[in-house]
Amino acid sequence: MNNTFKMGGVHPPHEKRSAAQSIIYGEVPQQLLIPVHQHIGRPCEIVAAKGDEIFRGDLVAKSTGFVSSNVHSPLSGKVQKIVKFVQLGGQIKECVLLSPDKAGESFKNIIEADKKKDINIDSLSADEIRNKISEAGIVGMGGAGFPTHVKLSPPPEKKIDSLIINGAECEPYITADHRVMLEQSSELLKGILILQKLFGGIPIYIGIEKNKPDAIELIQKETAEYKDIQVVPLKVKYPQGGEKQLIKSILNREVPCKGLPMDVGVVVQNVATVIAVHDAFYYNRPLTERVVTISGNLVKNPGNIMLPVGAPVSYVFEKFEIDTEKVKLFISGGPMMGRTSCSFESPISKTTSALLFFDEDYFSDRRENPCIRCGNCINACPMGLTVAQYVEMIIANSIAPNIKDSIMDCIECGSCSYACPADRRLVQWMRFGKNIITREN
Repeated sequence: MNNTFKMGGVHPPHEKRSAAQSIIYGEVPQQLLIPVHQHIGRPCEIVAAKGDEIFRGDLVAKSTGFVSSNVHSPLSGKVQKIVKFVQLGGQIKECVLLSPDKAGESFKNIIEADKKKDINIDSLSADEIRNKISEAGIVGMGGAGFPTHVKLSPPPEKKIDSLIINGAECEPYITADHRVMLEQSSELLKGILILQKLFGGIPIYIGIEKNKPDAIELIQKETAEYKDIQVVPLKVKYPQGGEKQLIKSILNREVPCKGLPMDVGVVVQNVATVIAVHDAFYYNRPLTERVVTISGNLVKNPGNIMLPVGAPVSYVFEKFEIDTEKVKLFISGGPMMGRTSCSFESPISKTTSALLFFDEDYFSDRRENPCIRCGNCINACPMGLTVAQYVEMIIANSIAPNIKDSIMDCIECGSCSYACPADRRLVQWMRFGKNIITREN
């Protein structure tokens, strides 16, 4: 068994400054802007209306197809209106503006008030599991936001023989999954067992990078009595947490071009997503909150906080002592794959893993220089793409038909941009090329 992928990859500084800090809980915000569209797939239909009194867990927007995902309210309160507002990724999308009933009260108390129940996993059918996950609006929480019930519903001809739990968390700064593994290890195991039931007791592999030795040790203890669950310590290398790289590292299988993990018999689920599955069954709780890393050189006390979906970014300023006057760069997600954001009032969503704040010392107003044909981007690409050549075609708006599939295979990890000595915005150009190809199709 390999402990890393062989092709490409880079080694940015870890900057896991918040790893030792336990998850904290704040107070109920004065208002929430609950994004209606928080997933890859068809948009939801809004079912909440101005003036509605709703309760925690109530549906505010329902899925409109198989590849879609429900949205629920994290708190009880009154719907003020439906508004369009800028999201963390820069898009302007519809949100449900909610005034919570218990603004200022402990959010932890509200979460802990959810009634826990005992369940018999053996009594659950595969359809019941998938339906429950679908109803709860669970999506991939590693950043992609793909509806989880879809990933767990491969066609009959795709025989799944392995389940990988992604605890790699390879992005610099982000430690949310690390803390979840340390603080909710028993819940993680229960969620894993629910997913295992879907596929008839297949072996489970939990991949964790070696820079999290405490998590590796704890999860190994938690799973010691389960012979079909194996913790796999992984070499620290970015992007170790990419699905295709993780499959190569753990099972030495290659996902084909344009292919999916199910094409090689594998399903991959993020740690936080598995916790959400646990909560759906043991608390009857839809996905309405998540742990978010707050870090960056402007954050005096970096850490992780449990936030309700829809909480504005400004909610964390006082708690983490962030001087907003000095913020020159604000990133949603990690520095490699995250997106720069423009509004401190944008709401967090199901896929918000981190909020990073930097001053001018960390901000580089880079100017692109001509390609020097060094090949660094090609060597760094974990997908083996000839990035520099593709970018030239994209800039010239002359993408050769035979390389369109290769461009679409880009996982947008940013390794190429990180390795480029000419400061070329290669990953942004690759994203632009993918958008061109998608529009053409």
